[in-house]
Amino acid sequence: MHKDSREAAEAAITQGRRVYVSNLPFSTSDEWVRTSFSAVESIHWIAAKGSGFRGSGFLTFASAEAATEAVSWSGSEVGGRPITVELALGTAPLEQSCVFVRNLPAEQWSLEAVRRIFEACGPPAAIRLPKKGKAAIRFKTAAAAAAAAARDGEEIGGRKVRVLLTSALADPEAEAEEARANAAEEEKAAAVALALAEGSNSASSSAAASEDESEDESQHAQHAAGGGAGAGGSDPAAPAAAPDPSSLQ
Repeated sequence: MHKDSREAAEAAITQGRRVYVSNLPFSTSDEWVRTSFSAVESIHWIAAKGSGFRGSGFLTFASAEAATEAVSWSGSEVGGRPITVELALGTAPLEQSCVFVRNLPAEQWSLEAVRRIFEACGPPAAIRLPKKGKAAIRFKTAAAAAAAAARDGEEIGGRKVRVLLTSALADPEAEAEEARANAAEEEKAAAVALALAEGSNSASSSAAASEDESEDESQHAQHAAGGGAGAGGSDPAAPAAAPDPSSLQ
């Protein structure tokens, strides 16, 4: 992954060649990005402290036209997730300039209403309404996002609203739940692989033991057969019996 210098990133933003992409699957690779988008010059993934790549980052393109084409992908599903692709407005990680709002009353759940409620904190750059009663807002500055987050717990339309600083335009609790689910799936897969490996080793050991037992039984049967011939039958290896002297008279 090649990361632009701050100066190069700012120049790309001014020229309209840099985009911000979010909600990608956590398995997304540089190779996938370069194969899916045209003329990608550099990729800068945003890693959350303690949890690594969270599905978002900046892409710089060779031209404004290529960046615009990438923006047209916004809303498309990748790995079952609708991604967001927008022209970048700054070089700071956007998780510092976004909030996620929960528990909005129905009459306040619209783009116009959300903008009106939070525009005093700073003009929103983008608003998403993912589910009823929820809104994701990206501001142009981290200070505006912090001002919006300070309204956490405020009563709006008779309901106590939650306002949380978050990464990109996403629900932090949903992201955390997804991360936990992914970790659980990985642990489950590792446990299954271990069980299969142990089962294979156990089967091999059982087969070897069975072969040993069969060989022992075969040898035992041969010994038993030899003993029977000496007791009641003719054993070609045994010496001939001496004649009875009385039979010679």
